[in-house]
Amino acid sequence: MAPLAPDHWLSQAAGFACLRLDAGVELAEGWAAQAPRPVAFAFCKIPVQHVDRVKAISATGFYMVDTNVTLDWSGAVLDEAAPEGIEIAVAGPEDHEQAQQIAGSAFVYSRFHLDPSFPAEAANRIKREWIRSYCEGRRGECLLVARQSGRVTGFLAVLSADIGGKTTAVIDLIAVDAGSRGRGVGAALVRYFVRNWCARAEVLRVGTQIANVVSLRLYHQCGFAMVDASYVLHAHVRDGKLL
Repeated sequence: MAPLAPDHWLSQAAGFACLRLDAGVELAEGWAAQAPRPVAFAFCKIPVQHVDRVKAISATGFYMVDTNVTLDWSGAVLDEAAPEGIEIAVAGPEDHEQAQQIAGSAFVYSRFHLDPSFPAEAANRIKREWIRSYCEGRRGECLLVARQSGRVTGFLAVLSADIGGKTTAVIDLIAVDAGSRGRGVGAALVRYFVRNWCARAEVLRVGTQIANVVSLRLYHQCGFAMVDASYVLHAHVRDGKLL
């Protein structure tokens, strides 16, 4: 049986054991009995062209929860200014708590939130901890916030990486407060990111869920185009038995 590697950060954020299966590895039946107890969660991501692999792994208790879409910026020219009343800036200490509150409540279409077997409180906690790691300087390059009337109404987390030998700036996480949606906050954040990182990186990248039509439309409007996709599969184990 191919081992599942522990995802230590995700385990700590979720509050239970989280395991990652390499996309190129087949998984033997009966693996669940060897999973950590009492609660364990496992996941894998498989390129969309490998449906045979999806079929094989699904037979061992995994099920598909999402199709993740990767988009790169095409070089399109964007508007310069944010809508009136929206200020975009690098987050300061005074913004951190509000940004974390948004992260812990604003997500609907993440793979954790889409999975009916994943506890909602754990899904929200993962997103809040994700942004807390930015606030504490443990992850990423910087955290951008959108402010309206002095209040944080959205954020965009920027991650820099070398991907395929190219310097890449990634929209690692983005969210807008539920009461501020539809007012151009998300677009202002994405456009600020593009304007300020297009000269620093060879590639600008973002990932989202195929179910998140609003985000897909936003990224297309901001000049991003799809370059890749993968299926995301989850499995849940309780005391050695699959749910």
